[in-house]
Amino acid sequence: MLTKTFFIDWERPQPVVTSDVTKPPSADLTKGVTTAPTVIWRTYLVANEWNELQNYRKTSIAVQMITMAVLLKWLQLENWAAVAPGFSTEHRSPPFSESRLSRFALNSFLYLTIAAVQWVFHVLIIERILVDPFHSMIDLCSIANISVLSLTHPLYGYYIHGRSVHGRADTDMAHMNQYLQNERDNLCGNRGLEPGSDLQTFIVCLPKAFRDQFDEIAAKVFIPTTQTVRLTGTEATTAKVQKIAKVHDEINQFLMEFIDHSNTTADYVLRDRSFLESVLDIDFKDTTQTGNFARDNSEMAFSGAFVYGNEWSYLSFELLLFSCIDLATTNSAFAAFITFTFSTLFRKSCSVFFTNSLTKSSFVDQRFLF
Repeated sequence: MLTKTFFIDWERPQPVVTSDVTKPPSADLTKGVTTAPTVIWRTYLVANEWNELQNYRKTSIAVQMITMAVLLKWLQLENWAAVAPGFSTEHRSPPFSESRLSRFALNSFLYLTIAAVQWVFHVLIIERILVDPFHSMIDLCSIANISVLSLTHPLYGYYIHGRSVHGRADTDMAHMNQYLQNERDNLCGNRGLEPGSDLQTFIVCLPKAFRDQFDEIAAKVFIPTTQTVRLTGTEATTAKVQKIAKVHDEINQFLMEFIDHSNTTADYVLRDRSFLESVLDIDFKDTTQTGNFARDNSEMAFSGAFVYGNEWSYLSFELLLFSCIDLATTNSAFAAFITFTFSTLFRKSCSVFFTNSLTKSSFVDQRFLF
């Protein structure tokens, strides 16, 4: 989805001590101490994993169309559309004939049944037994020391708290393995945003002051620089990325202060959603001055920022497209082929738009997004 997403890097610059043996030691400990910049590869890794999730779906359009073609053509279930008693798959001659309404009803019933089977199989079996990409994403954020703030609306979205309980993530394999072992042995703190909690996902409604400050910093990317010489080619790209990097660091600092309640003009409170708010997916609290971070105990609410969380919209569109073509041509195999082709092309086009949107909102170098 075309969201505003930013990856918050909690890693602190590491001090580097340089000594000069030709000079006597000094009592001033700040002399000869510099800081090494944080590694950007962790942000690139999380951004790429996030980008891959954007087109992830509960159902497969290929399985959907092949199954529809097999049921309607090979098993001849399309003959059920005839307005006649019984469920015979043999062709009915007049006066028993099908109508557009009966054909559409049959297509809808079969299509939604296949989709429901896929949905249940994918959610209850594949994601619970084999692979769960969304909970894996949460784990990756914690290991990489990266939090994610994704806004589907100007002041509404989702937050994944990925701040590492170990303090840092730029380390070698041995230390990372020890960090994970410490978590298994409960020798470190909890991953959650709140002390003593493991909950890392929240539904956020932000105050207006937050958005004003965020947009003010982000707008610096579009401020033209005073260049005496016009840059072209790779030099122009380098200068552009350097400006983006400065804005990225400034936004990262602003978001860290906001999450840590260190911002004097924008703040938030943690709370639980009421039953009615959860059912209607509406926040009844006034967040003009103070934002809300609603606890997401399902740890799946942030899937609403992806196609996965909007599966019904895509599924119903493909059903209507298939039905319209089938009613116009009375050829379900042709309708399945056209629907599959259009859906595939549409998905690839959306992937390009998703990547471009992610690049612009997260200030990540597009050359490292795949």
